[in-house]
Amino acid sequence: MDTFVGTYVMCSGIESDQMLRLPFQYLRDYNVSRLLLTNLNFSVPPDLFWGLRVGTLKITDSRFRVEEGALEGRRSRVQSLEFMRSNVDTGLSFFGNLDFLETLCVQNSSVKHFGRDWLATLVNLTHLTVDSTVFQILDSDALSDLPRLGTLIWTNNDLRYIGREFLPRRSRLLKTLDLR
Repeated sequence: MDTFVGTYVMCSGIESDQMLRLPFQYLRDYNVSRLLLTNLNFSVPPDLFWGLRVGTLKITDSRFRVEEGALEGRRSRVQSLEFMRSNVDTGLSFFGNLDFLETLCVQNSSVKHFGRDWLATLVNLTHLTVDSTVFQILDSDALSDLPRLGTLIWTNNDLRYIGREFLPRRSRLLKTLDLR
């Protein structure tokens, strides 16, 4: 567990991933408490966040699309990831590089594909909040491979029925379930 004290970085209106590469190169030497990216409207290469140690990565008011591509051995130490008022299309490989992710929050957003393949690599995820979000594709077994999930808040979404296969198979750690 890393300690994140006081370093807050905000990047707004960035026009390309090239504009983030130099600042991110310097930030790799620090534990950043909070990294806010706002108004991003370009495709992000999967290695952009490689090596960052961030308590919370928050992406707001953006069209966040991650290009496909596997990054074996390249990891980011992001503990919490928040999408707010964004269109999210991370492909299937993005979360595979976030081994340390414990909290995922998607609010007032649109997600292209919310599925089992998208989330299966998040084996350390303990908190998931999905609120007021629209899905283009929502798999019926989306959360089934999240063994450490302890809190699930799934509110104000257009999901009318949740079958048992939607929830984690081994849900003995699930203590909070909010499906309003």
